[in-house]
Amino acid sequence: MIVRALGSAVDQLSLAEALTMGQQYSVIGIEADDYRLLNDAGRPYLYPAGAFQRAPTKSLTPNSPPSGSPIPARTAITVPTRLT
Repeated sequence: MIVRALGSAVDQLSLAEALTMGQQYSVIGIEADDYRLLNDAGRPYLYPAGAFQRAPTKSLTPNSPPSGSPIPARTAITVPTRLT
């Protein structure tokens, strides 16, 4: 899950030195309704979920690869079989 640090919550929690307001962070764990993520120093830390807003996600249609994928949509991959 991707979350965005809320400015007001970051200021209230005195986390401004560890997080950047408006920056997106990947949640690497959820413990007791708190989010564990890597802060700006690259260290894992547990933060209150209220300090973040969930970032919007892009949904993929079935059988479509993510944009920039090297494999075009609906490409069949064949595997050679061995004849005995």
